[in-house]
Amino acid sequence: MNSQILIRNLAPEDAAAVWQLGLATFDWPSERVIWDKGMVQAFVDHARELSWVAVHDDRMIGFILCRSKDRLGYVGWIAVDPVWRKQGIGGQLMERALLALRAAGAESVSSFAREDGCADRLFEEYGFRDIGLRKLDLVLPLTATPPETS
Repeated sequence: MNSQILIRNLAPEDAAAVWQLGLATFDWPSERVIWDKGMVQAFVDHARELSWVAVHDDRMIGFILCRSKDRLGYVGWIAVDPVWRKQGIGGQLMERALLALRAAGAESVSSFAREDGCADRLFEEYGFRDIGLRKLDLVLPLTATPPETS
């Protein structure tokens, strides 16, 4: 199945599909407060080169929204359609994002992860660690060696 998956940069026409997949994947009331169409559009407008989507047969099946400022990268939102999980898509998205953030000059990457989030294992595999500023703040120094992929 993975051979038919296209991983590419976020494009302007992806905003609605990202929004819909994000809400379908995370049906938590807090997601509707934290994320809105304007937030997704801001990544489309200002951080497309750092954000990635996974597409299968013209259908959005995953995304990672990232940005960078002052040598700090940020993973804002990552999602993979539940039907497509455990096939390495989240890892492919994370790898592309971390490479792009490093190329953009980021020296570390942070994220805010939900305690009961689906991406916990993915963040752990890529070396993010809890830095304790807020309960769920994560950080990855980009000097860390990425995990080996099969």
